[in-house]
Amino acid sequence: AWRPARDRCGPPSAPVIATPTTGTITNDNTPTITGTSEANATITVYRNGTSQGTTTANGSGNWSYTPGSPWPDATYNLKATASDAANNTSIDSNIVSLTIDTGVPSAPVIASPTTGSSTNDNTPTISGTSEANATITVYRNGTSQGTTTANGSGNWSFTPGSAWTDGTYSIKATATDTASNTSADSNTVNLTIDTGVPSAPVITSPTTGSSTNDNTPTISGTSEANATITIYRNGTSQGTTTANGSGNWSFTPGSSWPDATYSIKATATDAASNTSADSNIVSLTIDTGTPSAPVITTPTT
Repeated sequence: AWRPARDRCGPPSAPVIATPTTGTITNDNTPTITGTSEANATITVYRNGTSQGTTTANGSGNWSYTPGSPWPDATYNLKATASDAANNTSIDSNIVSLTIDTGVPSAPVIASPTTGSSTNDNTPTISGTSEANATITVYRNGTSQGTTTANGSGNWSFTPGSAWTDGTYSIKATATDTASNTSADSNTVNLTIDTGVPSAPVITSPTTGSSTNDNTPTISGTSEANATITIYRNGTSQGTTTANGSGNWSFTPGSSWPDATYSIKATATDAASNTSADSNIVSLTIDTGTPSAPVITTPTT
């Protein structure tokens, strides 16, 4: 009597899942699973032990499977089996751990510099906080300047690899997690880089060679608008004052200066901490000593 042919070769070898690799994290919730097996085998893909569907290997044994509906965010153990035309089924493939994460991270926060800052550092360090271990992309006027990685506490910092030219820039950042989800933009920080040294201030009063009995003499002059003026007496700083919007400034010592002749000079420092060359030098003598009373010698009393 006729009998059906038997498959005397036994079950096929276990298929191999090639992608994704185990430990992969993705934001694709219909992830494509690919691998190799016996040619033309029927591949069954399992997620946490439950069949998700089948696909067929081609004549070279290559196969791929994409779920028909999204998988929820979670970590899954994936495996596969291969069944041949005679319905022999292999043992399980390698197991692949796959995490699906479609959650967008919170926007990072730029903590430093503060908006409105000025600096003479043309490779300024930008720092802030974000989701732990996120990849931070820093943008200057909308153009990416590079990336850095937040640590396990979410702290990050970025320093440009080349100098930025003087100008005022709008700085922001985004955070991208390990599943390639990218956040909304961070807060925007306006930063001015100014490496230009201000002109030397001019001391206009007192004039050089002056003498005074005022031992808290007012020093006044002109400079770059809004500059911080440092006054020096014989090379030692006596304190600072601030020029107004027109560049006018004045300084009065907080304590009396002893009688002597002094060399007075000043420097100007702008908002970006650039300091000028020295001003003109003014020689000032302070003399508070009262002269002796005159004596009338003639006529005699």
